[in-house]
This record gives sequence, C-alpha cells and structure tokens, in this order.
Amino acid sequence: VVKMWALVKDHTPGQVMQLLDLARRFMDAAAPLQPWSTSSVSAKTQAEAAIASDRVAKGMIEQFSDSVLSELDLLGEAYNAMRLSENMAGLEGVHIPTIYPELSTSRVLTMEFMQGVKISDIAAIEAAGLERETVAHNALQAVIKQLLIDGFFHADPHPGNVFVLAGERLGLLDCGMVGRIDETMREQFEDLLLLLLPLPRLGKPLPLSPVGFQMNSSLGPSAWCLPCWL
Repeated sequence: VVKMWALVKDHTPGQVMQLLDLARRFMDAAAPLQPWSTSSVSAKTQAEAAIASDRVAKGMIEQFSDSVLSELDLLGEAYNAMRLSENMAGLEGVHIPTIYPELSTSRVLTMEFMQGVKISDIAAIEAAGLERETVAHNALQAVIKQLLIDGFFHADPHPGNVFVLAGERLGLLDCGMVGRIDETMREQFEDLLLLLLPLPRLGKPLPLSPVGFQMNSSLGPSAWCLPCWL
C-alpha cells in the first residue's frame, strides 16, 4: 500500500539541465561507435544508415529534453491536472487529485493527499478486497474517454502514476506530461477500433455495450459500436 501525504512537489532545475546535457554528450560520443560495418552492405548504404540513426537518436533526445523542460514549470502540470479532473468528472471510477493553486508556484505544486495501491501490485489489490474486473473496467473507461472523446490524455501512465483507490477507483498522478489528439485523428482511431472489434455471436453484446449505442438496428442486438461518454 502506498501512502502519499498532502503532496508538495518540488524540483531543482539546475540538476535537470545537467542531466540533459550529459545525455546529449553521451549520444555525441556514442555515435561513432555504432556497428554499421558489414560485408553485405555497401559503404554508401552503411554511411546513410549511420546518418539516419544519428538523426533519430538526436531527435529522441531533443524530444525528451523538450518534454522534461516543459515539466519544470509546475503551474503547467497544475493546469493539466485541473483540466483532466474536469474531463474525468463524469466517470465515478476515476479520480484526479485536487490541486491547491493558492499553495503552488512554478517550482512548488501542492495537491490532495491520496492513499491507494499501485495498479501493478496485484497481490495488494486482492488483499485489499478490490475487484480487479471493476478496476480494469474503470481503466478502460478512462482511456477511451481521454483518447477518443476529449483528445486530451495523461501521457505518462506507468504504475508509479496510477493507483487503485477505495471503491476500485483509479487515481491518476503526475500530469506533467500530457498529449492531445485532434478530432480527425480521434475519428480515425475509432474507425480502426471498430474494424478490430469482432461482432459477438449468439446475440450477446460486447462487454462495453451498456455504455455504447447501437449502430445499425438491422444487424440485431449484437451490433454495437465503441462506447462513448458524451
């Protein structure tokens, strides 16, 4: 069981900048050591592959750096958390910790205390008497609401940022990294998922059908589309 008291989050920008600079220097030093030499590939192809790989590696470092630097302003994280909390307000199985703006600055973020179990700790979830199926259902609702309905999502949902609270609710922490999906891409995702979801047989609807809607009544009660929580 993980306990977090009225959390006050702080950071040291100088140390972060030093780590990012170290990562860039490491990539520069490691680039010449890549094993591109092989007898079955021409020298020109090897050179092009080395250049492409170097660009990809540097691009990854730069993207990571931009993301980390944007997280240094904790007021941005506060905004993300409050926006995500507003978006999730209609889902009883999801909770975002309350942010206290009056006690927060760009370098200090104060938020609600939450007590829960790491979502990856199955033994602790069962020991707490929490229903894993309900937890999974709440998690799926949260994912679909963020990705396909709102287009604004928590982009760092590793087990350290996702907790199971009392009542099988999900607690989402650390909103420093978020993503956005425009309407066109959301529609494309929905089309893709509909193609991947097989129609159930024997008149049994998909598990998510209670919160979905029927696309085509002529196909019978087993034809359901992806759920939405508008």
